[in-house]
Amino acid sequence: MPSARKSRARRAALAAIAAVAIAALGGGVAWAAEVIRASPLSNTYTAQTFDMAAGEIPTFTNGAVGGVPHDVAATARGPDGRFLFKSAVIGSNRSTPVRGTQYLTPGTYRFFCTVHGASMAANLRVGPGNPVPRPRLDVTIPDQRLGAVRNTGKLRVKLADQGSNASGVRLQAFLGRVKIATKRGVSVPAGTRRQLRLSLTRRGRRLLRGRQRAAIKVQASVSFARTDTARRLLD
Repeated sequence: MPSARKSRARRAALAAIAAVAIAALGGGVAWAAEVIRASPLSNTYTAQTFDMAAGEIPTFTNGAVGGVPHDVAATARGPDGRFLFKSAVIGSNRSTPVRGTQYLTPGTYRFFCTVHGASMAANLRVGPGNPVPRPRLDVTIPDQRLGAVRNTGKLRVKLADQGSNASGVRLQAFLGRVKIATKRGVSVPAGTRRQLRLSLTRRGRRLLRGRQRAAIKVQASVSFARTDTARRLLD
């Protein structure tokens, strides 16, 4: 009997050691997106750290009393030069997604409230999972006659996405520093290419009038991803 008890104790100890090892590697943690909450009566979050699995988009809930607005914004900057992840600013008893978190790889990321500054801050801990690839835009200006652009009032561009599905893409065309055309809300499925026409602004039409050639620049941008730029001399 003593030997049986020792054997059971040894097996239990080995199991405990294995469980600790698995947990240390992340395999023993059931990672899931926690709701990030603002405290009811103070300009703080309800915890110092909130967890999520890679690839998820957590929800931010403002539990503040009295209509105090709050949000969630990463202290780090993303490839577009803006917040690495961000929620909308919302009032009391409202919820909103924290966009951009789906692209995060495992690690710990600091965030804060843009309304109240660094005094209201916490951490987002990202565990194992399947992070979404960031959109990777590729914009080009195909060969076209400047006269045709003037006559139709349209500038042709091609837009591809080599990352994940991109939606809400903004296209802007410039002559020097002056914006001459724009298009918003463009969607590009991953691995596809679209041909689009950007309508010239009144100022754009006026600036191109009578020109024999024009150096055009087009920028394609989408939230949480790098902006891509194309240039072409049209004549």
